[in-house]
Amino acid sequence: MGMSETNFLKLIEEVTVVFHVAASISFIKPLRFMLISNAMALDYVLDFCRQLKKLDVLVYTSTAYSNCNREKVIEEQIYRLPFPAQRFLDEIKNENDEGLNYLVSQCSPKWPNNYTFSKCLSENIILDKAADLPIAIVRPSIIVSCWKGLSPGYVEEGSGMVDLALAVGKGFIRVIHGDPEINIDIIPVDIVANTHIVAAWSVASNRSMHPLVVNCTSGDVSQCTLNKYIYTLFSMSEQYLLPKSYQKQSVTIQKNAVMYWILSFMEHYAPAVVIDAILSISGRKPKLVSLYRFYEKAMKTVQHFVFSDWNFHTQNFKNLELQLNSEEKEKLYLSLQGFGVKELAEALPTGAPFYRWEADRKRIGERKRITQLRYLLTSSIQAIVLMLILFVIYLIISPFLQIIKVVS
Repeated sequence: MGMSETNFLKLIEEVTVVFHVAASISFIKPLRFMLISNAMALDYVLDFCRQLKKLDVLVYTSTAYSNCNREKVIEEQIYRLPFPAQRFLDEIKNENDEGLNYLVSQCSPKWPNNYTFSKCLSENIILDKAADLPIAIVRPSIIVSCWKGLSPGYVEEGSGMVDLALAVGKGFIRVIHGDPEINIDIIPVDIVANTHIVAAWSVASNRSMHPLVVNCTSGDVSQCTLNKYIYTLFSMSEQYLLPKSYQKQSVTIQKNAVMYWILSFMEHYAPAVVIDAILSISGRKPKLVSLYRFYEKAMKTVQHFVFSDWNFHTQNFKNLELQLNSEEKEKLYLSLQGFGVKELAEALPTGAPFYRWEADRKRIGERKRITQLRYLLTSSIQAIVLMLILFVIYLIISPFLQIIKVVS
């Protein structure tokens, strides 16, 4: 871990609790990279924990989607892979990509990306190599902003659902390919943090058996569809303009792939091509088309999650709260009663860093004027493109219309 021997020895003597939260959460990185970053890194942490003289507990952050290859029901247990975890680790250490790819290919059903598979393998490493250690595995679902506590509304950019909502709120993303009625499981970051602490205490004090697996999810308490999530945050951004907004907001969630591509062409690519051409002529760098291509690539990595939902069992999660007294429940709250996307959205303008107007070179009034002008520009481009398409269609079908007229 890059520590000096002095610091390392001090940790060996004094550390009692370890939280392993670090991970690469990319959905597009190659398999070897993800398994080295997530699975082998955990293996090294386990070796480190075995040297600790006073270890009370290791808390490992997994994901509720570590077994999203399975249908519907996800229990609070570690699901076995068809091979021992060490076989995967050996192939990684031997740099045998062919052998590694073979092992992964035999694991079915297939995972939608390498990240979720790396988390499943990590859980198997714990089960195979560290079942004797006091361990808790916390599986958060889609982590969103802070709900209560000291910083309501706080959330940083960089996660998929946050960035998607931001892009919609700024008027950049106007069409989403997904099932609007699919349930998405969102969980506030403060609940996730509290769960880690309470799970650590529960295992360390022998109140829970180990390895303790906790599905830190909200779906059985607060149902939230993709449509509700997007439009709630969309309405909030209409009321409170986001800094650096691109244009006036508009959004459609389209389940049908053909309709999605038609709308995406009209809402995204047609204006982007024209505006990029204007930028090029004026000597500036064109970027809109490449940004929309990046968006398409990113959305393909989450297709599995905007067309599927799961039923997460949460008995272990609920049991953690039952172990707390009333004072502890106030400080380390785990109850999700009263939680909803509406409550999250209301706190964003005062709590989220991306709402700080110091980051925008324009004042609110000027930004509103710019977004309105861009909206008028894109709407004009769309109208012209639509007229051209209709004109081309007319040219194509007019000979047939003449034939029909002559025959009749």
